[in-house]
Amino acid sequence: MKKTFLNNLDKLYTQFNIVMYNCKLLVPIIFFLLFGCVHEVHHVQKQELHQMYQMIRKKLDLGYYKGAIKLLRSFEYYYPISPYTKQMLLDKIYAYYKNSDFMLVLKTINKFILIYPNYENFDYILYIKALSEEGLDKNMFNSFLKLNETDRNPQYALLAFKDFMKLIHYYPNSIYINYAKKHLFYLKERLARYELSIIKFYNQSGAYVAVLNRCENMLKKFLDTQSAKESLQYMEYAYRKLGLVHESNKIKQILQINRIKLLN
Repeated sequence: MKKTFLNNLDKLYTQFNIVMYNCKLLVPIIFFLLFGCVHEVHHVQKQELHQMYQMIRKKLDLGYYKGAIKLLRSFEYYYPISPYTKQMLLDKIYAYYKNSDFMLVLKTINKFILIYPNYENFDYILYIKALSEEGLDKNMFNSFLKLNETDRNPQYALLAFKDFMKLIHYYPNSIYINYAKKHLFYLKERLARYELSIIKFYNQSGAYVAVLNRCENMLKKFLDTQSAKESLQYMEYAYRKLGLVHESNKIKQILQINRIKLLN
């Protein structure tokens, strides 16, 4: 009985060795098959990404921005991390801007800056950001309520002004410098007109000290604007109403040189 048991045990051990030997032979085969499949999947995915990106580029080049945005969103959903991640975000910023989706431009730019804070062409990002803020200032309420720009809060105009100033200060050799300066000229006039509307409101209310404070602030910030010149009329009038004759006469001389009429 004992002998039979030992013989069976010996057979089991022999069979186990045979199985293990076969497994050793199978390991490289399995590894080769798995590696081959992964490589093939990677190759197919790479081709798929390239084809999808070419479709997006085609729509952007043809000016089909809404279609491009749909594809960009799908691309980002299915492939949140890929070799095209940076370019996808840049293309979204561009497509949103061309489609006048200015809020989405700013949202995407904030995301881009968080991921790529050291982007080499940051002057472009600043330029598009400022343009979008300017676009928001022009669009806000205007299309629905037909409000005059002096009745609208210039918060986005001020943001755009600051970003254009940053662009000029930090990137003096940027290709966008001349464009930024042109937009700054418009924004400075826009902000000055808003300030002048507040000065007029205080003048009508008889708040002459507030008129003087606003005028002084305006002359510091927007000296080279038409609205700043107009503010001198209200400054002279406020001095006159407050009985400050000497100050009033000084402003009168400036008004006469610039051929600006006095307020009655």
